[in-house]
Amino acid sequence: MKALRLFRPVIAALVALQPALAQGNARCLTPAEKTAFEMRVLQTELMVATLTCRGVGNRDFSAQYNSFVESHRDALKSHATVFREHFKRSFGGKGEAQLDRYVTSLANDLSRASMMGTGTFCPQQDTLFERAAQVVPKDLRGFAAERAASHPLNVPDCGAARTATQKPSK
Repeated sequence: MKALRLFRPVIAALVALQPALAQGNARCLTPAEKTAFEMRVLQTELMVATLTCRGVGNRDFSAQYNSFVESHRDALKSHATVFREHFKRSFGGKGEAQLDRYVTSLANDLSRASMMGTGTFCPQQDTLFERAAQVVPKDLRGFAAERAASHPLNVPDCGAARTATQKPSK
């Protein structure tokens, strides 16, 4: 229950971003785009934990963060490209600005959530970084999806969006 309270501001902010994501062609996410968003949430979560917990209780996750990014560099770059392309497709010439707004908002919301858990946030990140260190490339998508589950996008996947708009056959 504490974790839910900790992420309530994040959830509220992501829900607030949904109108921006739902404009134009962003009515749905392809499977690759959904994975790219999940990767962005994971990477941002790790980055915020690294910055927030530096020096708290003798913690410094910098080496673990850098190791994670190095270990998964190709996958992170590939998903970052898909992530960027989603914003270009959805917002055209304003795609870069919308992407920057989304990433900044996500980082700010995660940072605010970390401040609400004063005293508990950084110790909880020990487990996150232990798990991240054990993730092998073939399990990265699953790990990202698991971590992103507490940050719902509320944008349907393109298959679900098509199914919902199709008329039932007689």
